[in-house]
Amino acid sequence: MIANSSPVTVELAIRGLGLTYTFRDYCTDALARGELVEVLTEHQAPVPGVNIYFPREYSTMLPLRLFIDHLKENRG
Repeated sequence: MIANSSPVTVELAIRGLGLTYTFRDYCTDALARGELVEVLTEHQAPVPGVNIYFPREYSTMLPLRLFIDHLKENRG
């Protein structure tokens, strides 16, 4: 199956039409309900860090600063 939307690939996998490689957030409920099972867990790639790119003049904007601080405090 080929699709450019993770929710679509999850739905197709639930229907038994293939495998999907996606973020856990898109399939947590389906995994909990037993509609999906994880395979090849020993080959899961680590999630890389977050990179944020923005124009220099945005660095003093309070909403952006708060968002960056939130990301720094909650990286896991």
